[in-house]
Amino acid sequence: MPARTIRFLSRPRVRAGALGVPLALLGLLAWPVPSAPTRLVFQAGQRYVYSFAWTDETTLGLGGEASLAGHVALAGELLLEPEAPTAAGQRIALGLEVLSSAEVTVLGQALAGPLAGQRAFVTIAPSGRLETIEVPAAAPPLWKHVARALATGLQVTLPVTPMRAWTAAEDGPHGRARVRYTARGRRLERVRQVYERLAIAPRYTGAVDLDGRAHLEIAAAGHLASLRDDETVETHGGSPARARSSLSAVLVRIEGALPAAQPVALERRRPGEIVASPDTDRALLEQRAGGLGGEAMLAGVRARGAGDAGDAAERTWFSQAVARLRLEPSLAGE
Repeated sequence: MPARTIRFLSRPRVRAGALGVPLALLGLLAWPVPSAPTRLVFQAGQRYVYSFAWTDETTLGLGGEASLAGHVALAGELLLEPEAPTAAGQRIALGLEVLSSAEVTVLGQALAGPLAGQRAFVTIAPSGRLETIEVPAAAPPLWKHVARALATGLQVTLPVTPMRAWTAAEDGPHGRARVRYTARGRRLERVRQVYERLAIAPRYTGAVDLDGRAHLEIAAAGHLASLRDDETVETHGGSPARARSSLSAVLVRIEGALPAAQPVALERRRPGEIVASPDTDRALLEQRAGGLGGEAMLAGVRARGAGDAGDAAERTWFSQAVARLRLEPSLAGE
């Protein structure tokens, strides 16, 4: 039998750098991106204390160069005191403490009233979506408005099933909007895409410039760890409306707490509902009127005629006059 020659092929040599980078990239691509949590929950019997700051600057055009301005600057500690969660959601007491800044101006008029130590009660769905807001009927009018705004600003809408991107409709700082969420695990980004209803210009139907973006983090235990929401919105036309807002809340500590005292009478509202009780509405209008009586208002109208309300003093008087007319509609016939 003839001899057979067997050849052994040498093993190919592979340099570490030749396949190392592609393999690493493939490993990153294959690594799953964590989905968002599906439930927002707070532990009953605890008090969640957040360092918060909220600013809002709103300008409403009156035609020409005349305008009315609104201003909010609140900062301090915000408290959340939850009751036991249920399958339907959770009820949470909301309050403010240790305020380092408290300035609120509506339509050119500064509003006053105690804010620290007040309580409101919010109900959230398991997803974190805000369902209802309850404020004590006897609470100061200013607190009722601030509480509803803060409760709206702190909400989040988590997905029903784990996912990395989803959309929702929820109330924002300036009305009801469509939003888009993206998640990397417990870190979320929310982009406000378009307003379905713009509270600062409810009858406006034209183009709106909107830049609204929020970053949120949900703690491993399921509660809100931090939130930062910044937005600018502007309408166009003869009477433009502009608003810029910023809300931040960072959890600084969790401490034991007794259940919040339950007021006898509560006013219940749903998010975005702009219905005020007669007493609340009248109290806010009286503050806006700033002591301007009916006779003084009529005298001012006769003296001013159709003049331009361009400077600050005229804008203030105009705001007071509008409030007096709303308080006493019969003056319109004088």
